[in-house]
Amino acid sequence: MGQWIKTDFGSIAFLDNHDPFPNTDQALIEPNGLIAISKTLEAEKIIEAYKQGIFPWFNQYEPILWWSPNPRLVLFPDDLKISSSLSKKIKKIIINLKSIRIFHLSLSTAVKLKEKIKLALGLIIALSMLIQNYIK
Repeated sequence: MGQWIKTDFGSIAFLDNHDPFPNTDQALIEPNGLIAISKTLEAEKIIEAYKQGIFPWFNQYEPILWWSPNPRLVLFPDDLKISSSLSKKIKKIIINLKSIRIFHLSLSTAVKLKEKIKLALGLIIALSMLIQNYIK
C-alpha cells in the first residue's frame, strides 16, 4: 500500500500505479467517499477501481481523486428495466449523436478537400505563370 495522508476528516491513501486500493469501508465520511489520491490515470487502474465500486473524479491539472461514496448506485444490466418512453429518448439521443458524428466527418472531409483544392490551385497558378514566362 502507498503512503497515507492525514486530514482533519481521516486518512487518505496516496497510490502509485502498482498499489492496490484500500477497502471501500476506509473511505472518508466527509467528503463523502474520498478513498485515495494518485498522480496518474491508467486504464488498468480504472478497471481495478470499477470492480470495487471506486471511480475517479477530479479537476484538470489536479491529482486524481478516487471515490466510493456511501450509499452508491449500482446497476445490474440484466436486472435493468427501461420504460418505453426512456427507450425512445435513448434512441433519439443515439440518432442525434450519429447525426453529429456524420456532420463532424463531413466537415473534416470538407476542410481536407479545401486544403487539397488550395494546393491544386496553387500548383495550377504556378504552372500557368511558368508557362507564361516561357511563352514570352
